[in-house]
Amino acid sequence: MDKLVILKFGDGDCFSLGILLSPSKKGVLLDKNHKNTGLEILDVFQNSTAIKAGLKPGDIILEIDGHKVFDITLNQAYKFLVQKGSGNPVKLKVLTEREHLVYITEEKTINCEKFTLDFDQFITGNTGKFSPNSQQIAVLGSPNELSIWSIEGKQIAKYTIPEEGQGQLVFSPDGKYIATGGRKVFIWSLEKDLNGLLAAGCDWLKEYFITHPEEKQKLKVCDVNTNSKL
Repeated sequence: MDKLVILKFGDGDCFSLGILLSPSKKGVLLDKNHKNTGLEILDVFQNSTAIKAGLKPGDIILEIDGHKVFDITLNQAYKFLVQKGSGNPVKLKVLTEREHLVYITEEKTINCEKFTLDFDQFITGNTGKFSPNSQQIAVLGSPNELSIWSIEGKQIAKYTIPEEGQGQLVFSPDGKYIATGGRKVFIWSLEKDLNGLLAAGCDWLKEYFITHPEEKQKLKVCDVNTNSKL
């Protein structure tokens, strides 16, 4: 399965450029005579330089510092976004929707900060959405799975959706609920702190892990959960 791409920076307390990219290139029709290929932005961190520069979900990155996405690999595209290092700008050419079905090409400049790009932390799924506080990522997987991840790349919750084909995903403004949509809409309550939910689950498995230590090794998230008493 394709993997969502997370570009993040910082020590976990703040973010500069923070975007969630499509796992594959997307073909676009600039006009009836010109086609191009770009990277679609699925979501943008709040209070990031990306959002301050005007980037938004649905925008398609066509060029990165003069490099056309059409001519480079996905890995090269990701690296071009972060390779300059702290304090240096990245120039993007972006296809954006100005009005309904009316697209224009704009140039955006984003300042780089302390980026990290860890290919081991890419998250498997079809589409994703940042929580309002940008501390969690909700991911729809195939065929009918909803998972919640921390920004560090650790899975902290997973749900089975009663219906396949859910293609829409949205958090409530307060982050307490998340809705998935297809032919039907399902609303999930996240009001209980997700880290607390993880701690409770790990604590509930405590006695099981005593007799099955090999299973605890597989569920590494319980080892790093600070609230767990294992």
